[in-house]
Amino acid sequence: MSDIDTLLQKIYILGTGTAVSSTDLVWLRSLLGAEGKDYARVRLEIDTYMANLEASRSPTSLFKELALNGVGVVISDAEAQALLTELAGAGLDTWGEIFLYVAGQMKNEYTGILNNRAEAAKEFLELLESASKSNFYQGAATVNAVRTLLQNTGGSDQSLAAAKAGFAALAAKLEEGSITGSVVDGYVAGATVFIDSNKNGRLDDGEWTTETDADGNYSLPADTPPGNIIAFGGRDILTDKPFLGVLTAPAGITVINPLTTLVQSLIDNGKAGTVEEATSKVAQALAIPGTVNLLTFDPLVLLGGEESPDESVETQQARAEAFDVYNKALQVATVITQTANAINGQNGTDSLKQAAGSVIDALADAIERSAGQGGTLNLTDLSTVTEIVRSAASKPQSENAVVSAQAGEVAKVITGSNAAKEEATTVRDLAKAATVAQGDATQSLITSSSNNDFTTSVENFTGAALDEAIDEADPDLLTPDVTLREDGGANPVTPPAPAPQPPAPTFLVAESDGAVTFDGSATGSITMTVNASGTATFGRQGVTASTTVSDVYNKQLDVAASTQLNVNVTGTSSDDTFRIDAPNAGAISFSGDAGAGVDEFVIKVDDTQGGFDQRELKVVTTGVSDGETLGFYPVLTDGYKTLENSRSRLANRRRIRGL
Repeated sequence: MSDIDTLLQKIYILGTGTAVSSTDLVWLRSLLGAEGKDYARVRLEIDTYMANLEASRSPTSLFKELALNGVGVVISDAEAQALLTELAGAGLDTWGEIFLYVAGQMKNEYTGILNNRAEAAKEFLELLESASKSNFYQGAATVNAVRTLLQNTGGSDQSLAAAKAGFAALAAKLEEGSITGSVVDGYVAGATVFIDSNKNGRLDDGEWTTETDADGNYSLPADTPPGNIIAFGGRDILTDKPFLGVLTAPAGITVINPLTTLVQSLIDNGKAGTVEEATSKVAQALAIPGTVNLLTFDPLVLLGGEESPDESVETQQARAEAFDVYNKALQVATVITQTANAINGQNGTDSLKQAAGSVIDALADAIERSAGQGGTLNLTDLSTVTEIVRSAASKPQSENAVVSAQAGEVAKVITGSNAAKEEATTVRDLAKAATVAQGDATQSLITSSSNNDFTTSVENFTGAALDEAIDEADPDLLTPDVTLREDGGANPVTPPAPAPQPPAPTFLVAESDGAVTFDGSATGSITMTVNASGTATFGRQGVTASTTVSDVYNKQLDVAASTQLNVNVTGTSSDDTFRIDAPNAGAISFSGDAGAGVDEFVIKVDDTQGGFDQRELKVVTTGVSDGETLGFYPVLTDGYKTLENSRSRLANRRRIRGL
């Protein structure tokens, strides 16, 4: 991406909070004119855009949004007005001038944030283009996911690394018309996932909802309205037990897990003004490296990979980091699940969600306290967890006097479970501890809650009794394709025999009497690569035909109307004419280097005399360098010659003409 493209990306982020798409980037470039210097048109477009917003919002409100979009700063109305006044005093009295100053000239402690956001957005577009997914970047859910990831990008090198990792994860999960997401405690199959549009924490009529599949995945339609994502219910495939917790995540994010749940709670409770502040507080509290993107990181992807004695040091370190992050996530999940079920007892799902919400809020309070003290949150510490349990049981929406009074007893079960995880050195040990914590220990707390006495739970799930229960635990699948070995590692499950593969495609080219025809089972576009002497080779669906065709610019190509012809040219230092006679082709795309000289691309358009004829032909020239003229011939004979939607972006275009 050029310096101009980076500037345009910054301008777009300032105005919208999200990354510019490839299509809109082309449009923004066009505003700059042929020489790329017509900033007056850019300023005018910005002024027009902001004037439309000012019809319903004040300038101070818009400037506050600009500050949040660009540099992640939350400012007051008074601060926004003061900054607008200061900018106007410096001669920056229009939105266009302000945008161009902030994006291109501002140098202060916030500059690195906007630079990193533009850099991350640039890499996202490149990832989409390399995966042929550029057209997938559309729809409210997709745009909101990009906006959330940009809001999570700060000014440090670590934050940029985390942002790039997050966008790589999003690009991998982006499909045509949808985003693939996962619910992860272990992977949770059959979980109910919904968009909490009205932010009441409950699934209401009219709110979008779905269930995760057997692998713990769900598909979020790209046009889904914005809102926090909530998941509950289902079966944890790691423990093979019902999932008794509640998890949340910001809008559009690809992973719903205990850590995204804490991030969302800090935002909802006003303990973090931005997404980046929320993730930073969670990472600090749990001692998670800043390079880990909490909104997209799925540690089970690494932990489920096949281990090898020849692994690089970097891979071993990444696996160790994933183990530590998953350990912390499971500890958070244990606090949420065991405390919420102790409070809720045998009441229904709605009250369990309310209880879980109270626990999550109490955890957010504890994270805020630890952040204020510059320390970490130890979820194996009895006094720390006791305070979290007591706080959750005292909140109005889930008040439980018995649990509040016996918070220390409930906390003994939780800290015992978390200490076992803390001591785990293998994936299997961690999974065994999680199986007991999320299964039998939680069920015991539910029963104890109904009896108003947690003594039995403490007896059965602390100390030696807990150790024995963990020793006997038999966790199921780490991931849908990976089982756990007795030696503590993970092995891929033996896959079923592969399905029979279809025969390899064939592609045949024949030439007769000046006409070139195509045959075979290969489908899709046809690529014609022409050397400087005019000899062409042809390829289709990865198959290169054995026949070459000389003097191809004077031959007729029998390309079907449903097929695109991709022409890669090589020019000479003289004047060249690249003539394509493909009367039926539905689209023609040029690429390559036309070379020096005055070069002409000519496309033959057939017409029969009499009556009115219409033919639609898409011609793309963005991949060509050093071409000058794009022409269509012959002149139509009935006076109806019309070229509609003709567009050429040849590097040195002079004219588009009918010959």
